[in-house]
Amino acid sequence: MGREKFLPHTKTDYLRKALKKEKDPKARTKLVACIHKKEGKTNVEIADILKVPRSTVGYWLSNISRGGIRRRRAIKRKGAACKLNKEQRKQLVRNMMAGSGKFGLGAGTWTVPLVARHIKKEFGVDYDLHSVWELIRRLGFSYKAPRPANPKRAGPKEREEFKKKSRPAGRAVQKGRARLIRRR
Repeated sequence: MGREKFLPHTKTDYLRKALKKEKDPKARTKLVACIHKKEGKTNVEIADILKVPRSTVGYWLSNISRGGIRRRRAIKRKGAACKLNKEQRKQLVRNMMAGSGKFGLGAGTWTVPLVARHIKKEFGVDYDLHSVWELIRRLGFSYKAPRPANPKRAGPKEREEFKKKSRPAGRAVQKGRARLIRRR
């Protein structure tokens, strides 16, 4: 039994036309690999031409061979579903807006570890810190931290003079620990 040809029902001219129309650079590279394969080059030769690993060329051509040239673009993957349901996420936002002090978790300032502990206590769901950070961001909060003090900064007298001569600031800056605030 002879070796099956690559994309037997697709002509090289069709691949070249698709290459001219394609705007995505990654998809264009995959189409170039397909054209070279149709012209009889080996995966090693294609990898050398495109400056990519041989295994990558094999992966691209295998996917395209199974799914056609529409597989030249990456498949969008959603990722894992959120462990908290919609109502629990709304409740978490309300709890965070109330402050951590209300739940016996500190002086009213939320941190990522505190939010993780609160989710575990209130909803019985265990999150790692990175996932809590992503959840917080998706809920519309951002992390705010005070800027570090400059060791060469002016003394109290010079700062007071500067304040008198400069225009008033638009908003007061809270000194102290980092905190999470709602963006929306």
